[in-house]
Amino acid sequence: MRLSYGRPAMTFAIAGTGAAFTSPTDGSSLINGRPADVQRIQWLSAASPATTDFVTITATFGTRIKAGCCALLMPNISTAIPEGVKITFSGKLSGGAVVLGGNTLTTRTQTLPNGATAIWCVFPAVNIDTLIVKIYNEVDDSSGTWATASEYVDLGELWVGKVADFNVANDAKTEWKDTTLQRRSHNNQAWALQQQPFRQATVQLVPMAESVAIGPNSAQDDYETVAYEISTSTCCVMIGTYLSRGAVNGGSGPNGAPPPVITSSTISIQRLHRTALLGVVGGDGGQAIEMHRDGDKYFVSPIVFGESPP
Repeated sequence: MRLSYGRPAMTFAIAGTGAAFTSPTDGSSLINGRPADVQRIQWLSAASPATTDFVTITATFGTRIKAGCCALLMPNISTAIPEGVKITFSGKLSGGAVVLGGNTLTTRTQTLPNGATAIWCVFPAVNIDTLIVKIYNEVDDSSGTWATASEYVDLGELWVGKVADFNVANDAKTEWKDTTLQRRSHNNQAWALQQQPFRQATVQLVPMAESVAIGPNSAQDDYETVAYEISTSTCCVMIGTYLSRGAVNGGSGPNGAPPPVITSSTISIQRLHRTALLGVVGGDGGQAIEMHRDGDKYFVSPIVFGESPP
């Protein structure tokens, strides 16, 4: 399991002839933790945008982070980016280009079970202070292009964060929470206030050695540090599984260390997009994370994670 956390404060710029943020005009809805809260952009103004044309969104942090996960999530509405659109991610550090690994240059938007589209990327952790997102007018169907000149396109949430990997038991659980409220009208008629259902995942971490639980751990943040981060953050990410099975990736490696191989060929796009969740720890019950020690092993209570739906 990969946890991603510590998304930094960002400022945004958008580039491309005619491209602009329209509401809000500073791109701030991209990082408010609510994918359903639309960030609208205006597409390129060229008369006939080609498949090679793209809009660039640049997110500047101001301080570097050791990132290992990024994503662009769309709201579940008809004006969002459709399935199959080419989007690439790259980074910068102190103005110098940083190529992100994993699937950052090879993935297209995927349709999730709830009908929204998204693109999730994982890669070996690398220091960056800028994230560059290129959204191409290329879709992998017979039409070739998907956007027309100056049309409005709606985005949901942009994620980039630090990462830590932990082994979990083989009993992960996912629930679909229906938050529809039943009300009564003024003349006592049943009236349902429909709400967007969301996923809630529960995972149990396997026992950890002291170096993994409380450090020092040179591979990544120790679990106690990560627990503080994800417990106090308004938004974080949990990815249940993202690697293809095989001789190298059949297991996740030593607990508290990154998996041995993360490349575009070892990532399972289906698993990544089906198990990645953006939301908050605690789900709908507000469960706290507990840790206790028994000898030289540390045991952690199940982590309950509630998704922020699109």
